[in-house]
Amino acid sequence: MLNKAVRAEKRSIQRRLVVVTSLTLIIFLSLAGWVLDRAYRASLYSGAEEQLKLVVYTLMGAARESQGRLVFDQPLAEPRFSQPDSGLYAMVRDEGNSSLWVSPSALMSDNVVKSLPPSEIEPGRFVLQKVSTPEPHLYLSYAVFWEGLNAKRFVFSAVSAEAPLIEAVNTYRVQLAAGLGVSILVFILGQWVALRWGLRPLFRMQREITQMEAGHRDQLSTDYPVELQGLANNLHGFIAHEKNLRERYRQSLDNFAHSLKTPLTAIRNALDATGPSRDIVDEQVERINDVIKHQLSGYGGVKMGGISMQRIDLVASFNRIRRVLEVAYPDMTIVYLGPSQCDVTGSQTDWMEILGNLLDNACKYGRSCVRVRLQGLTAAAPDQWSFIIEDDGDGIPVAQREEVLNRGERLDTQVAGQGIGLAVAATLLRDHQVDLHIESSLLGGAKIILTSPAKS
Repeated sequence: MLNKAVRAEKRSIQRRLVVVTSLTLIIFLSLAGWVLDRAYRASLYSGAEEQLKLVVYTLMGAARESQGRLVFDQPLAEPRFSQPDSGLYAMVRDEGNSSLWVSPSALMSDNVVKSLPPSEIEPGRFVLQKVSTPEPHLYLSYAVFWEGLNAKRFVFSAVSAEAPLIEAVNTYRVQLAAGLGVSILVFILGQWVALRWGLRPLFRMQREITQMEAGHRDQLSTDYPVELQGLANNLHGFIAHEKNLRERYRQSLDNFAHSLKTPLTAIRNALDATGPSRDIVDEQVERINDVIKHQLSGYGGVKMGGISMQRIDLVASFNRIRRVLEVAYPDMTIVYLGPSQCDVTGSQTDWMEILGNLLDNACKYGRSCVRVRLQGLTAAAPDQWSFIIEDDGDGIPVAQREEVLNRGERLDTQVAGQGIGLAVAATLLRDHQVDLHIESSLLGGAKIILTSPAKS
């Protein structure tokens, strides 16, 4: 169960989006942080170099000639030059690398003077050097030729402690890392919230499908975003198709069982009869075989495009059904009035099913007589006819005539049956484009009228 949950988590779209975008953001902000750190450090050291240049210029401006030598008898404007170990130092060396002048701030810092790099530098060019021992310092030197003095070449140097710069860089890095870290967390949190909100319709669809699988709801909601509306519509169609398919299978099984009921009753009565019954048994066995073939061929509410089109003698089919019902209902008189032949278009098995169900209901609910009439048939209009079945039972109330055509609806629960005979007949008649009407018969019972519309 745990492994299944882990696999499901790995397949999560939300998890993939969060991981990918978070990694992208972390990499991007890390590079941005590196660039900002380099830029800040370069800017800080550039500022320090400019300050040291000002010190060198100030030192050069304070120098004057005296008896062939450079002298510095005026105090410098920068007060840190007068404070021992202030972190800002200055000195002047001749071409022999001998110190001509050292600022008071360096008098207590011999290490700064001793670690001064050699003065072999090109005149007229500033040179910035870093010395890490004993402590990190920045040395900016500038060499000049001074005419009229004993020594021709002089090096002016300004020294600044690097520790404040290092501390500023480290402080900036900590602040930058904290800011970028908080930005990453806020972005990931906002992204998670946005994904949860954006994927909420998918989560709702998942919950509704789970509820449908558990039987707690019949269909999906309809208020999905435009991006999911097509998927929702397809799911609606698929679910409706699946329901219809299940219902069709169930109805097919009901139809199959109902189709076998009358032949089996006739066989049983024929076997119980004292007279010869071989023909009746053979006929009903053949009918059962036809029903089984018909069901196995894919019947289940197939529309007109799936009906086997052939010319069927309706009267002959009726006579076959009448012989069976006279055995199944020996106390019932079945009377036929009409021509001896009427050709209709459709499936032999379907018409046997239609007539069998309607006549079986008439015999079942009638008292003693069933009357069948075929009328309206003429040579000029051979496809226009009315087939009427009447019984002398209690009839069907007007308010319930539509209801009895629904599958499973029965008016008389005292009589054995499943309440699907009329529904099956009505469905097959619709497939054959034949109208069915229920009226009251003069015999006292129900009057079932089958009408075939005239062809244009």
